[in-house]
Amino acid sequence: MNIVLCDDDDICRNELENIIYGILINNDLNSDIILSTDNPDDVINYVATNNQITLYFLDIMLTKNCSGIDVAASIRARDSLSPIVFVTNYPTYINLTFQHKLKALDFINKYELHTYKLKIESCLKIVHNRQMRGYMDCLNIPYGDNYCSIPYENVYYIDTIPGTHKLVAHADDGAYE
Repeated sequence: MNIVLCDDDDICRNELENIIYGILINNDLNSDIILSTDNPDDVINYVATNNQITLYFLDIMLTKNCSGIDVAASIRARDSLSPIVFVTNYPTYINLTFQHKLKALDFINKYELHTYKLKIESCLKIVHNRQMRGYMDCLNIPYGDNYCSIPYENVYYIDTIPGTHKLVAHADDGAYE
């Protein structure tokens, strides 16, 4: 599973990275942080070229020009399956996630130190378990201990490989054996 972090506070983002890496190692989860940034445009550019289910951790208050809500709306415009977790010190903003219909997985308060790490771990485990079972409305292709989930709407056709007992799913972003 791919993980993306976006927080304009370097200290908070680095702490979140360290917590996530510790949880991944301690729970033997096959995931990686592929983008950690303070720039919302980096996340929006990633979303524009990404076709994988990705777990997003977004600060709700990023810059004066772009909020985590704006980034989440950009994610949802292209990707309705990837889970989004808001990590913030503004718990009163939770209603915005419902007003914008963003389907947030969780809303974690950075400064509730007694639950911060536990909630992050819970989100990682939930998403990992969902990925292992596959996603709804997707073609879920097992590979090793993981699944590749391709939304049905992105699958062009499925073909057989001559002389083998294998199939190839041809999708808008490539072929999956």
